[in-house]
Amino acid sequence: MKGSAKPIEAQADLVIVGGGIAGCVAAVAAARMGTKTVLVQNRPVLGGNASSEVGLLMAGADRDFPHVRETGIVEEIDLLNRYHNHEVQWRNCISDATLENLVKEAGVDLYLNTHIHALQMQGQSIRWVTGAQQATERIFQFEAPVFVDATGDGTLLAMAGGAFMTGTEARSTFQESLAPETASDVMQGSTLMYRVKDMGRPVAFHSPPWAYCFPSADDLPVKIRFLDKPQLWIEFGARLDTIGDADAIREELLKILYGVWDHVKNHGDYGADNYVLSWVGSVPGKRESRRGVGDYILNENDLTHPTDLPDAVAYGGWPIDVHNPDGFYARHKWLDYTHLKSIYPIPYRCYYSRDITNLFLAGRIVSASHVAHGSIRLIRTCGIGGQAVGTAAALCRKYGMTPRALGQEHIRELQQELLKHDGFIPGIRNEDPRDLARQARVSASSAFRDAETGYLFAADKVIEGLSRGRMNDENLWISAPMDEDREPWIVLEWEAPVKLNRVQLTFDTMVREQRFFDRPVLGPLPTCIRNGRLEVRDDSGSWRTVARMDDNYLRHRLLIFASVATDAIRFCVEETQGDPHARLYEVRAYKE
Repeated sequence: MKGSAKPIEAQADLVIVGGGIAGCVAAVAAARMGTKTVLVQNRPVLGGNASSEVGLLMAGADRDFPHVRETGIVEEIDLLNRYHNHEVQWRNCISDATLENLVKEAGVDLYLNTHIHALQMQGQSIRWVTGAQQATERIFQFEAPVFVDATGDGTLLAMAGGAFMTGTEARSTFQESLAPETASDVMQGSTLMYRVKDMGRPVAFHSPPWAYCFPSADDLPVKIRFLDKPQLWIEFGARLDTIGDADAIREELLKILYGVWDHVKNHGDYGADNYVLSWVGSVPGKRESRRGVGDYILNENDLTHPTDLPDAVAYGGWPIDVHNPDGFYARHKWLDYTHLKSIYPIPYRCYYSRDITNLFLAGRIVSASHVAHGSIRLIRTCGIGGQAVGTAAALCRKYGMTPRALGQEHIRELQQELLKHDGFIPGIRNEDPRDLARQARVSASSAFRDAETGYLFAADKVIEGLSRGRMNDENLWISAPMDEDREPWIVLEWEAPVKLNRVQLTFDTMVREQRFFDRPVLGPLPTCIRNGRLEVRDDSGSWRTVARMDDNYLRHRLLIFASVATDAIRFCVEETQGDPHARLYEVRAYKE
């Protein structure tokens, strides 16, 4: 390395260290709001546990509940991947490229293969960080007023001297019924993923000499039922230091993994004669290491008995998923979910450091107990937290504030900004005073009524302030079948002309569904609107097209056009992606 070379200085409004889903979403959110953003990633690809290096699914709250799939930028990532990819249940080179393209198109300055190894403090704030880029042998110095630790391991937080937690807290620490009586160093283990392929002909497997041998099915912690599903139980390392012993954990996982495949091929009847290992993860999927300490520490009681939190900016809903610390070697139950009764809010106070004044926390290091971490560590949950952090960082730039001060003085603005960009926060509705649609009257060419329930999918649902359904209420406009209403439309009218230059539309991408994250649904979702046009009414009462939308497959779309003064706008649906009805959750209108 050219260690003696003078560092190349790079200044920004925001520096994010860590390019997992949380870091990427934070970067995109901030950059789209005009924040000069640097994203530093020490791997050659983005995505973290959701990259091709690890291969984990982007799961979240919809495992157990309808209408709660995480939207915003994480939904955009999912829809982009389903549209461009040939497989959804695995992360591959296509999903890597999709994520990198999204980050670059947002205007983020991306530094891959760059490991942060030093920093400079100014009091309790980070002034700059220094990183070495492996391939180029360059040293970079990144300076900004605000930083985000999205490393997964809390690396930046620890280097800055910020407070963090590791291991398992005692039951008395947070009054958690699922915690043990005494504290320990136990964390959650790491998993190494593999994939298989049917070659259409018998293929032998010769196990490497260093791999373990498992001659009996009783040697495995679970019964193998499917060859082409993730084997998450190939897990190890919870009783070790998941950072300091990371290489040793990976070596043990490789021995286990190849031993498992040797068992499948050579010691059991699994119908695997034609199957081969087509891919083995190069990096284990790590569940837990350091957890930051914020102004609030989320704990089990916040998940099992959720209450309204005035500073909620995200939510979770995955079960409390704390694995047996013996992982693969567990002699009793490997996994025991504690299912929740509902989703729960996550407060903004969990997303910044308690003692490093300009440091946000994103991803699985957010401020939570070991038990609560079993739920909040899910990738889509981390993603919407990342959007909250990136949006908050942009507002910190706007007001020249620290993360803590922003939460104390502008939390309502942050919440409304998140909803505006297709976020969802339990108990919070659209109250944006700039949204002109809230003062409009709404009508439509038709509305579908369910013959069995009598429920009317009325047009005025699009300004109710909630861009998704809820239990027993789909909360969206659905037109009559398009063979009856050939070009359905929806109109917003005002008492007097208003000036506007952009309209936001939120479509139906099946967020009502449960466990959609592991469904192999490819291409555009049929319920989404594909083609349409936006019209304004002129003084003569005629309609004039000001914007078009073609070949759409995304849930959230922004139509921008030259500023006009009008007393009505009309969105006309020309074609869906296959559904016989036009479907629309929300319409917003702005002059910006």
